[in-house]
Amino acid sequence: MSSYSTVTAVTEDQLQAQFWEHVWNNYPQLRFHMWAVPNGGNRNPVEAAKLKATGLLSGVWDLHLFWKGKLHIIETKLPGQQLTVTRIVKRKKVYGQKEWGELMAAHGSIPHIYHSLPEGIAIIEKIILS
Repeated sequence: MSSYSTVTAVTEDQLQAQFWEHVWNNYPQLRFHMWAVPNGGNRNPVEAAKLKATGLLSGVWDLHLFWKGKLHIIETKLPGQQLTVTRIVKRKKVYGQKEWGELMAAHGSIPHIYHSLPEGIAIIEKIILS
């Protein structure tokens, strides 16, 4: 196993950034096989409308990794956090991560959720060795 920073992430974005940097720096064979999806966050109404019009969907997981003919979907969560579920927000249906992950798994993708950098690294190493 490679070395990694022991700095504790405070937000999901920080954890995902640590994970991304670690994978990029320590597993060059995965570069350009993994990408992030720009979901979440607060955007101004014009940008939000543009992203929605060009295909952004709620519930889609943070990272996708296509490796050896398999699509791995990877969700970043802080310890104690759960996947979101489909719900109604401001009278609109917002699709959840739980349902999206189940849909992707039903079509053959392999779901992974990590809550810490060591957990994420273990997932990557398992993927590489499989």
